[in-house]
Amino acid sequence: EISNKFGLKIEDAIRLIDDVDKKANNVKKVANNSNEKLTNLVDSIGQINSMFNNVEKKVASLGNNIIK
Repeated sequence: EISNKFGLKIEDAIRLIDDVDKKANNVKKVANNSNEKLTNLVDSIGQINSMFNNVEKKVASLGNNIIK
């Protein structure tokens, strides 16, 4: 009787540990997806910054040409 109850409690503990493991893996997947999206965002911002720098140089060049 006692060993039966103990065995059931161990099975319950194993199920709970398995559930925690699955949830931890889901959190890991979400974190990886978020990290990938943030990396893409940072790359996009870098590209936009580069484009604005090019526009700035062209406008400065145009201004110099107008002054001449």
